[in-house]
Amino acid sequence: MIDLNVNPLYIEDLFEDVCDNVSEHLYAFIGNDPVKAFYFAINIKDWAPKLAAWQVRLYLKDLRHVAKKIEHLFPQITFWENKYSDLFKDQKVNLLHMPSYMLNNIIVDNDEDLINFALFLGANIAEIKTELESEGKLREGDEREKEVV
Repeated sequence: MIDLNVNPLYIEDLFEDVCDNVSEHLYAFIGNDPVKAFYFAINIKDWAPKLAAWQVRLYLKDLRHVAKKIEHLFPQITFWENKYSDLFKDQKVNLLHMPSYMLNNIIVDNDEDLINFALFLGANIAEIKTELESEGKLREGDEREKEVV
């Protein structure tokens, strides 16, 4: 089971690992760790000002192509999104609930697909957090509950 509930120290350690990474491309750095992939994708834009320019270009280039790499999973992703909405309709859940549910239910043929899917989910949650923060509905670092539509 994939658990996306991590403590803040995990995020700080991941940031330091990202800063220290001077030779590995994104996928070598992430390895087969979907939690690492997820949190990397959530935080990379916030971390970008503190990284070397070449690191930012390298990571963001890889992230831009993630959706294309998992296109074959889109029907299944849609199924699990709909299933999730049906199961948790009108319930309050935190921002990590849906990605955890989807990572634990999606069926993939290989570890690379799982890592790409985790990166995809992390990038999407980063966008949602940015929108909620700009609307004043979420403070930075806050994962308060929100209703699932």
